[in-house]
Amino acid sequence: MKKMLLIGGIALVVVIIVAVVLFVFVFNKSDAPKPITYLEYDLGEQYTNIKDEKKILKFQCSIEYTDATLEVELTKNKTKILSSILELFRTKSYEDIMKSNGQERISSEIQDRVIEILQSDSDNITNVYFVQFIVQG
Repeated sequence: MKKMLLIGGIALVVVIIVAVVLFVFVFNKSDAPKPITYLEYDLGEQYTNIKDEKKILKFQCSIEYTDATLEVELTKNKTKILSSILELFRTKSYEDIMKSNGQERISSEIQDRVIEILQSDSDNITNVYFVQFIVQG
């Protein structure tokens, strides 16, 4: 009888330990955020005039985004996006473009325009990078 009680007590302790371990693993999972994957959409090489100048701007930029489903929307709206970017550059003078933070400000303005065109937000459209930026003339 004592042997049965001892075996039963040990079995009960083992079951309790297993239950506690399972509870800790199942309910105490740290929901670590998934790492963000950054993707780029290249708009290709473009040329445009700049405001009140006989200068030509040659540029190539890429749009950085995080939502993979946006690639379809970017492709579908590429003409609108490029038109908006070209329109923006035509409102900028040589001085605006060549200021120390000129490219950074223009990049931010392009990002805002892309967000508006795609009806997205800055969590999905994260940046605009210039791969090429040359003023000639």
